Amino acid sequence: MTHSIQEILAKISALPEPMQQQVVNFIDFMLEKSAKKTLTSPTANQSEAKIKRRSPPVELARQVTEQGDVMSSWTTDK
Repeated sequence: MTHSIQEILAKISALPEPMQQQVVNFIDFMLEKSAKKTLTSPTANQSEAKIKRRSPPVELARQVTEQGDVMSSWTTDK
C-alpha cells in the first residue's frame, strides 16, 4: 500500500502536538537506522543487532512514561 505525502501530512496534522513530536522522533529513528544499514554490510548489521539493542531517546521514554506504556497492558488473551 502506497500513501501520498499529502495523505501522510494530513494524518500527522490531525494528531495532537505531543503525538506529532513522537512521529518526528520515530522518523528520525528510521532515518538513522536506514543510514546505518547502508554503511554496514548485511552480515555485520545482523551481528550488531544480536549484540546490542538501541535505547529510545530520553524524550520519547519520558513521554511513554507520562502517557503510560500501552504495550505492557496488551495481552494475547483478549
